[in-house]
Amino acid sequence: MSYLVLARKWRPKNFAEVVGQDHAVSALRNSINSENIHHAYLFTGTRGIGKTSIARILAKALNCSDLKNGEPCNLCDSCRSINEGAAIDFIEIDAASRRGIEDTKNLLETISYLPASSKYKIYLIDEVHMLTPESFNALLKNLEEPPPHVIFMFATTEYKKILPTIVSRCLQINLSSASVKTITEQLSKIFSQEKIKFDDISLSLIADAAQGSIRDALSISEKVISFCNNNLKEDMVREVLGIPEPKIISNLLKAILEENIQDVLSILNDYGEYEDHEFLLKTLMDLIQKIAVLQFEKDTHKNNDLEDFLSTDPAKLQFLYQIGLTNLNHFSLGYDSYSILKMTLLKMVAFSDASQKKKSLIDKKQENTDIFWPKIFTDLNLNGISKNILKQASIEKKFNNLKISFPKKTFSIFNEDQKKEIELCFSDFFQEELKFTYDSKVIFEKTPEYEIKLRNKGQKKNIKKIMEKDKNFKEIIGGLKVESVEFNKKNET
Repeated sequence: MSYLVLARKWRPKNFAEVVGQDHAVSALRNSINSENIHHAYLFTGTRGIGKTSIARILAKALNCSDLKNGEPCNLCDSCRSINEGAAIDFIEIDAASRRGIEDTKNLLETISYLPASSKYKIYLIDEVHMLTPESFNALLKNLEEPPPHVIFMFATTEYKKILPTIVSRCLQINLSSASVKTITEQLSKIFSQEKIKFDDISLSLIADAAQGSIRDALSISEKVISFCNNNLKEDMVREVLGIPEPKIISNLLKAILEENIQDVLSILNDYGEYEDHEFLLKTLMDLIQKIAVLQFEKDTHKNNDLEDFLSTDPAKLQFLYQIGLTNLNHFSLGYDSYSILKMTLLKMVAFSDASQKKKSLIDKKQENTDIFWPKIFTDLNLNGISKNILKQASIEKKFNNLKISFPKKTFSIFNEDQKKEIELCFSDFFQEELKFTYDSKVIFEKTPEYEIKLRNKGQKKNIKKIMEKDKNFKEIIGGLKVESVEFNKKNET
């Protein structure tokens, strides 16, 4: 038999095997035992936490011929056919590849047919948010009043993209991200049964890198196991996952707080140009967050490694964290990650206590006054179409709320990519987290375009006055003779 990856091999087949979703499992079991079956379920949550797995277990339980305490038996024909992917009455669809209205119509045509051998005909649509608006509209009526033999199940990572009319017709089950402790315990159980050697720190590193996803933890484990040859050790796990040593991060933060640019660049150079730079910045931010939390806890002796940092000004820690948070967005733009990290760290050093205080005083003065938008426009680090669009806009800033107003024609062509680029640029300029609103009520007199026109007009007037006073210019003009030519029909050709 061919090798089966851990994520598939250890996929839960009943509710008891589901990890980290006790609230959802308990609710579904009670619903099955009391026979309070809903006609539509919506499973939501981040990737790899068990949305489709729980939906399949629920489908098996609803059609199982030997149900025990809300658990499917996994032995009857119905359960086995679902496990093998051969169930006629369980239709699983990937909305990412079958999202169009024609696909949905073809699906809905089969709803009226009775199940072939089961109690319910069940439709599971994965990543349902990918369906087109037309497909959602086609589902509406059938979703509100389906035939008694039909049950819908939807799974999505982005339920906010689903029409509210669809969400309101479903029983929504929110699944939570798995904790590091839960993932560590599950990995320990799996590795023990798979006869893989490991240490506790290695499991913690994998669990941290998984970011709450059980499936991601198992996928990462596959890579680590291959690299370490079934014998996981901390240094090898760090190497394969690109996780820096804690000492590197603490030394980096120390250099930033001491405003020692040479040490910062030296540490970054030693870390490497081809490592995961976004991960390094996130790890630095995690350390800053830990210190900030410890400063407000009564018992500060829990972590002696961070004791040297506890006397740091809390405002400075917040300021450094804010810079990191703002610059994290730049990694998604596809620019050189090493350069982004280097400039972020230099910015953290450059904004010293003195500059923070100066900025604080400026902010207090400007909190309740209008900003001079045309001047800010020239200082923005923005080019291309986005800059041309902003040239026609007027800006209003009150505290951390920034309203951008466009002409109606510009507002109609303003897209999400341009919006993201502009928001990043403004957040970077003001060095704070801003809340953005947009409308088409532009005040032309407050736009950079109007300011440029005024400036050009003034320059033309000044040039004209200078030329009129210039003696050489007057002599040239005086020496010119302009003759008038009268045209008549004979002159015309």
